[in-house]
Amino acid sequence: MKKIEEGHIINISSIAGNTGIETLSGYCATKFAVRGLSQALYKEVRNHGVKVTCIYPGSVQTNFFDKIDGITINENMIKPQDIASTIIHCLMSSPNYHHVDIEVRPLHIKI
Repeated sequence: MKKIEEGHIINISSIAGNTGIETLSGYCATKFAVRGLSQALYKEVRNHGVKVTCIYPGSVQTNFFDKIDGITINENMIKPQDIASTIIHCLMSSPNYHHVDIEVRPLHIKI
């Protein structure tokens, strides 16, 4: 990418990469690592025409929650296709327009 001065790296972290969540310390640590990697890499390659975007989704309707007590998949969670459309939006942006960090959350939460 640096050689051709063009490219886009998309990393998917989590809201847990921005804020710690009790009982999920190991998971949070890995997502904070993705955040650090993305921020450092962005600074390393931006002047070579390479974009690095990190997306931080909230609860997504996936089997991730199958083994987490007290949380079940529900209709208010983000749909995987919404994350995909966010990625496409980033990839389709003009060459000098760069989404660095994108945090997305469900609008409504189920209590």
